Amino acid sequence: MIYLDANATTPLDPAVMAAMRPALAEVFANPSSVHKPGQDARARSFARFVQGVAFGNLALLYDSAAIVSETDDPQAIVPLSSYTNVLAAALVELDSALTIARANPSAFPLPNNWINGQALDTTGFFRFIRSYKARFRASVGRTPTERAAADWASIIADANAGITGDFNIAMNPTAGWDVIWPVQAFATGPANWHQMSQFWMGMADGSGGYDAWLATTPANRAPFLVVSADKRFPQGASRGAQIADTLRSGYRTFAGLPYVRNRQAGEDQPGQPLQISMYDFYRSRAFFVAARIGNYPIMTRAEMRLLAAEGYVRTGNIAAATARIDSSRVTIGGLPPLNGVLGDTLTPIPGAGACVPRVPDANAAAGAFKGSKCGNLWDALKWEYRMETMYTGYGMWYFAGRGWGDLPEGTALYWSVPYQEMDTRREAFYPSGGVGGTGAAPRGNYGLYATGVY
Repeated sequence: MIYLDANATTPLDPAVMAAMRPALAEVFANPSSVHKPGQDARARSFARFVQGVAFGNLALLYDSAAIVSETDDPQAIVPLSSYTNVLAAALVELDSALTIARANPSAFPLPNNWINGQALDTTGFFRFIRSYKARFRASVGRTPTERAAADWASIIADANAGITGDFNIAMNPTAGWDVIWPVQAFATGPANWHQMSQFWMGMADGSGGYDAWLATTPANRAPFLVVSADKRFPQGASRGAQIADTLRSGYRTFAGLPYVRNRQAGEDQPGQPLQISMYDFYRSRAFFVAARIGNYPIMTRAEMRLLAAEGYVRTGNIAAATARIDSSRVTIGGLPPLNGVLGDTLTPIPGAGACVPRVPDANAAAGAFKGSKCGNLWDALKWEYRMETMYTGYGMWYFAGRGWGDLPEGTALYWSVPYQEMDTRREAFYPSGGVGGTGAAPRGNYGLYATGVY
C-alpha cells in the first residue's frame, strides 16, 4: 500500500505514478502470475523502490505523513510521523530494494513497461535508486542549518554512483504514460501565466539592465532584455535578434540550446513585476507539440553532479566542486571556467561586467540590493543547479531554495497535512507560512523580503 493523502493529491514523479500500475499489480493484484522465485524477487525489489520514492516525496513536501506497510491492520489509523522519520523510512525501503535486487541479479532487467522505455539491468537500477537517495537526503532540509547538517558524505557517494545520463521516460498518454503539466507552460492569451521570473533570469544579464531594474521602485519595474554570455539564453542585443535565435541544434528540446526563449512581444501578459519577464522556458516545447509523446527527463545527470559539487564545497574540496560545476557551466553555458581559478567561496567569479551570475548586492551604491555584483562559488553552484534542473523534477528550485535560504520571506517551508486527512483523523487543521508564521521562511538571500528587493 502506497500512502498518499485522502484525495491522492500528493505529487509524485511520473516514473513512480505510472510504473506502480503494472509492477505493483503483478505483485499484489495477481500474485499467481509471479510464479518464479527470480520474478518474485524482482517484483518485490521494485515494489520497495516505489514505496521508498513515495515516502521520500512525502518527506520532502509535508511536515508529517503516515508510514504504512503491507503488515498494517487495514482498519487501523496509522499515526503521523515527522518528515525526518518518513525520510528514514524511505531510505530503508530504497536500501531494501537494493538488497533484494543485488541477491537476484539473474531476474533483471526490469520489464520495459515498468518504467516505460527503461529496461533497467541491475547496474542501471542501482544507479537510479542511489540517485533518489542523494536527492532526498539533500533536499529534505527546511532551512540552511538543516541542509548543512545533511549527510553530505553519503550524498556525494550516492550522487557519484548515480545515473550517468539523463533519466528519460518514454511518455505516451494513450498508453498511460503522461506528464501533463507542460501543457500549462505553453498556455497563451490571458492564461499565459508561465513567465520566467525577471529576478532570477536577470542574474544572467551583462548589459546593466539588471542593475537598472533592481534600482527601480518595485511597483514600476518592467521586463527588460537580458543580454547574456550564457549560451542557455537566447543570444542577441535586441529583442528581435533574440527571437530569431532559433536555429541552434536541438532547439526546443532538452538536448538543445537555448533553454529559454524570448517570446513575441504580442504574447506578453501583465503580472507581478518580480515574476514577469519576456522569457519562457522552452526545452519542453517539442514534447508539447508532439502531444506529449516522446522522451521526457524526470532526473538529470547534471542534478547528480551538482549535488556532489555542493557536498564537495561543504566539505572543503573546492577543486572537485569546480570541476563538476564547470561540466555544465563551461561545456553547455560557454562561461569562463572556475576550476583552477577559484580556491574559496568568497572570491568573485570571473567575467567582470559580463559575469554570470550577477546577484543583488547588499552594499550597492544606490542602496541595499539596488544594484548587482559578480557572484561567488556558491552563487555559481546555485545558478548551474537552477539552469540544469528547471522542470526536470517536482519542486526542484523550491526544495533547494529553502535549504539555501533563498525563498522569499514568509514562503511556506512545507505543506501542512491536507485538511481532508486531518478531518478523517479528527485532528485540528493548521496552516504554514506567512511572514512571521509557523513554518515560514525567514528573510531570504538576495534581498528577498519586504524592505529589500520587493
